[in-house]
Amino acid sequence: MSEKSVGTLIGHGLDGTWTAIDDQFGGVTIGIFRGLTWTFSGNHYTRKQSGRVVSGGSFQTDPTTNPKIIDLIPEIGNHKEKMIHCIYEVENELLKICLPTDPSNKRPADFTSKTFDQWMFILKRK
Repeated sequence: MSEKSVGTLIGHGLDGTWTAIDDQFGGVTIGIFRGLTWTFSGNHYTRKQSGRVVSGGSFQTDPTTNPKIIDLIPEIGNHKEKMIHCIYEVENELLKICLPTDPSNKRPADFTSKTFDQWMFILKRK
């Protein structure tokens, strides 16, 4: 992520709460995360499953890249304090976010999730 974009929040289009309507792994729709919510506010995010916080922390974006990038820095959850390099796309009221299954994996290049080293979430704005 470029120095200029670190911490840039203007224009990312993520603020608010989003609910997972689909999730894909290995190019196949799995659906186990339907109902998971992601809430973005300022430079913080929270993920909840069945009303319970499962992950949360800060994030930084660069909406000038293609695809747009977002780096999650969890403060709670399985990958605490390990930066997770993701990509995202906002179109109308839908958010696609693709992330590696392990923080040590590289940033996904696209939204296909055909490999077994990344998850793709499709979320709808609440």
